[in-house]
Amino acid sequence: MRVRYKSRLARLQVVGNTLDGLFEDLFGDLTEEEKALLKRNYATVETLSRADRRIERVARDMVEHFNERIRPNGFKAQIVAADRAMAIRYKEELDRLVGTERAMQETFGSTCHGAGRVMSRHQAIKAARGRAIHRELEDKGIYVETAGRETLKEEMPEAYKDVVEVVDVVHNAGISRRVAKLRPMGVIKG
Repeated sequence: MRVRYKSRLARLQVVGNTLDGLFEDLFGDLTEEEKALLKRNYATVETLSRADRRIERVARDMVEHFNERIRPNGFKAQIVAADRAMAIRYKEELDRLVGTERAMQETFGSTCHGAGRVMSRHQAIKAARGRAIHRELEDKGIYVETAGRETLKEEMPEAYKDVVEVVDVVHNAGISRRVAKLRPMGVIKG
């Protein structure tokens, strides 16, 4: 079996003033006095590589890369950390981004994958009579491709629960964590 390696977000080389730029990127919100104290005592590549903000950014990048490039191709991934402490920090951050312990206990690690219907398909078709659902969605900047008008009417937005309310429920129940709000760009319904 071939193993492929892909380095991501490894901006820790010290070339020119790269270390200063990275330090400012990670600790820019501190006062000048706090930054001076940090630089004097702790500004090493090792310290910067362990900064919470860097671990958060790297973990988010790993999740995005895995979901966009690795999982769709049916592959698995392995993460390598410099030591046990960093491996634990990355595990904690990845858990925060992708799931919860409560979800593992109560829902077999699953959460809702959609909002759920409030209208049957037949009710939605009936409610959409006289409306140009295709045009309504395009006016909101959502590209639509369907096999037919009836199919799109079945899937009109009002046929589903408010996704914000559903996300709030699973987030507040501790089953999922809210990470980002997405805006639909396209609908493909066959």
